[in-house]
Amino acid sequence: MTLDDLRSGRGLLMVGLVALVSGAVGIGTGLASSKSRKEGRVARALDVWDTATLNRLAPGDPVLVGGKLAQDNAVLFRDYVAYLEYEPYKKKFSSSSSRRRKIHWREERRATPELRVETATGGVRVSNTDYQLGAATPAPENDVDEWGPTSWKGVREGDASATGLLGPRERWYTGFKAGERVVILGTLVNTGDTPEVKAQRVFSGTQQELVRAAERSSRGLWLLARVMFGVCAVALALLIWSGVQHLREN
Repeated sequence: MTLDDLRSGRGLLMVGLVALVSGAVGIGTGLASSKSRKEGRVARALDVWDTATLNRLAPGDPVLVGGKLAQDNAVLFRDYVAYLEYEPYKKKFSSSSSRRRKIHWREERRATPELRVETATGGVRVSNTDYQLGAATPAPENDVDEWGPTSWKGVREGDASATGLLGPRERWYTGFKAGERVVILGTLVNTGDTPEVKAQRVFSGTQQELVRAAERSSRGLWLLARVMFGVCAVALALLIWSGVQHLREN
């Protein structure tokens, strides 16, 4: 794009859109970074609670519960008691020598039901269905924000939506199975024989691994936010420069 192109109405519109989109993405990723940083800070400060110690707390207190997913949790698909389903899609990437395609994954379905966790001193129930998943193991795919300790790719039997024009489309499933060890970050809802917790994240790993994962996510998101804010700043500078040139000419 030449300077004359930039100063045209169409050029200014494109630069304005770049500024708007990059600014919005920067704000969104900055807020997500702050959320991850807070998650890590809260998880670091808490003790790991079980059924007995939860009963010493009051509803509304932040908690970190350690235990295993109970064997009587309902199996939803294959061996999963909670999972995410991702569908494939493609983005085009241009280069000077060739044009290639890479498969990416986007969330198609969430299956995050209420869960029962067995701790060292009894059961704890996760009473909400809007928690996030997490695992200490590296993400099997680079472009996803949530994953569990086990994953499986394949075509879901009887799922007509998984079949496209070129035949069956493989889906990627990731989540938790009964018996897997977890730590749950959340808020205490009720005490009693089976305390209830509103979970923010169900995580496969230790407290220390949850803290490290949250801090790593926060750093990556903040780096992306800084890049987006930089792009926005350059675009705004170009708009201001174009406006100044226009005033000088008139």
